[in-house]
Amino acid sequence: MHTFTDQTFLNQQKEITECIKKIDELQNDFNKLDASARQKILATRVAKNEIDIHYNKSLSYYKANDLTNAFKNWQKADETYSKYLEELKNDGDIQQEIFNKLTKLRQDIINSQKPLFVNETRVIKNNARTAYYAGDFNKALSYITEADVKRANWSKLMDITLEADEELERLKDFVNTALAIQEG
Repeated sequence: MHTFTDQTFLNQQKEITECIKKIDELQNDFNKLDASARQKILATRVAKNEIDIHYNKSLSYYKANDLTNAFKNWQKADETYSKYLEELKNDGDIQQEIFNKLTKLRQDIINSQKPLFVNETRVIKNNARTAYYAGDFNKALSYITEADVKRANWSKLMDITLEADEELERLKDFVNTALAIQEG
């Protein structure tokens, strides 16, 4: 009977050794997961910090009423957000916080810039019309091009396609016709 006890003891010792081995493997897996999680947290923080740099610059420009630089830095922040989206998904709260901040700042910039856009476009169209009536068709065309560029930039900011400006299109037709007649 003594050997039976020794065999039982040996089996139990073998089971304990296997359990210890499994525990060591689990500890190793846990350490790998811990390191991976720490890396992901660090990557998320780095992404957030980089986005915050551009966001804070944009916000400063916005507060200083420099809407052009505010928008440029907002674009950099938005591009950085898109670049690091996968890392940000590691922390949904941070991702949502950044998304909300960027969305609000974009809307604030748009709301502040809209009256300026309308006024500046009106001035450019008036200058084009004045140049047209003065017979300076190349200068009128230059103003029209400037208005088109301004509209394209505004469209990009708004992230929409603007409807055609009928007044600008008619003026463009008049100028192009005048230039064609002038060139003979």
